[in-house]
Amino acid sequence: MWLLNSLTPDDKTICNFRTDNAKILKEVFRDFNKLCLSWGLFGRKIESYDGTKVKANNSRKNCHTKKEATEKLAKLEKRIADYLKELEENDREEAQEHKPDREAAAALLKKLNGQKEKLEDILKQIDGNDGAAVCKVDPEAELMKQGGGKGFAVCYNIQTAVDEKHKMVAIFFRSAQTAFLSLYGTNFVELRIW
Repeated sequence: MWLLNSLTPDDKTICNFRTDNAKILKEVFRDFNKLCLSWGLFGRKIESYDGTKVKANNSRKNCHTKKEATEKLAKLEKRIADYLKELEENDREEAQEHKPDREAAAALLKKLNGQKEKLEDILKQIDGNDGAAVCKVDPEAELMKQGGGKGFAVCYNIQTAVDEKHKMVAIFFRSAQTAFLSLYGTNFVELRIW
């Protein structure tokens, strides 16, 4: 904190800094690991590894699954069809005393068709993402099941491995999988951290 003259940034400032400088931070971490390795601080053996779910800034309603988007699209198409049918019925009764507001009807149809186009675009994005959910605010976040029957939340799954010699973090990365062992088992050679 002394570098910041006792200023304490809020979480959004830190999040923006990390997002804006992700590539540089990754390079700094890699260079720091190389320096530690050249100084003999890594024993090249992993002592422990762990993962944690970090909640993303993306709300649940801005994360779309194929099933959810397909259901919303079907409901929207039914709503449009029902509205068009209602307009036709009103046109038949137009000779009587009630006249429909054509501008309001056109505005509502335009709004509904705009929503339909957005949902169709989301479905295209999901298909381009191998069927995985699409998150609008944090595109790298994943829809993950929460423990204790809490349903699903939009999260990052951060995996970390610690070196045995001096208990230093040797690697961390974001993963779409929830189990670290299912990714690498105990063989970390393929991680290329040394």
